[in-house]
Amino acid sequence: MSRPLRMLLEDILEIHNFSRLCKKEKSIIKGLVMISCWCIWKGRNDLVFK
Repeated sequence: MSRPLRMLLEDILEIHNFSRLCKKEKSIIKGLVMISCWCIWKGRNDLVFK
């Protein structure tokens, strides 16, 4: 994975740490980001390996 793409993904995964939300809201945002990344990864793998 290229460095700029890796850095972008790391930033997206950490965005909840830099917002002014309560702990529960941050947890929800983090979960949504992780699910979104997983769906993109799974979709990519389905295209490549099937």
